[in-house]
Amino acid sequence: MCRTKAGQNRWTLGTHGRNAGGVNSRNAAACGRGFSDEGGRERVNMNRGYFEIGIYNGKTPSNLGTLWRSAHQLGAAGIFVIGQRYSPQSCDTTKAYRNIPLRQFTTFEEFETARPHDSMLIGIEMGGRDLSGYGHPERAIYLLGAEDHGLPTKILDKCNSVVSLQSVNMQSYNVAVAGSIVMYHRRYG
Repeated sequence: MCRTKAGQNRWTLGTHGRNAGGVNSRNAAACGRGFSDEGGRERVNMNRGYFEIGIYNGKTPSNLGTLWRSAHQLGAAGIFVIGQRYSPQSCDTTKAYRNIPLRQFTTFEEFETARPHDSMLIGIEMGGRDLSGYGHPERAIYLLGAEDHGLPTKILDKCNSVVSLQSVNMQSYNVAVAGSIVMYHRRYG
């Protein structure tokens, strides 16, 4: 699930060079492996750690407000946008930007330099590891792509892992819904 630094061993999943399974001893602590639940899934210890969630080049402003409201409700430590300035939305009735930090980045490179130390970047994108069996890292930064284009390959390659959401009919979810499901899963399993 966690990718090691450049030049070290890493496992692959799909075509993006992410870890398909366990972690090695060097990065196990960084991945924040928690405990197993009744189904045998590894779960994060909710007494430690943090998470943030953001959108890369979001397309629809109302989705940003909805995602931020969910982030506030589900305990995010911060929210962010990359490539687009955020403006308050009527759908953000909790005014999440007043309750948790909102960071705004012009480019992905700017975001990378400001990323919290020892945090895992988790891409939310079709073709990743199924969320239902995913053990969330202790310190996670979740990144969603635009509604129409998702996350570019160059960004997926920088992610420590990529997760996707199962569905019955269509594989694609609204970005605010996808982010909310991931945060709910992290919090409540």
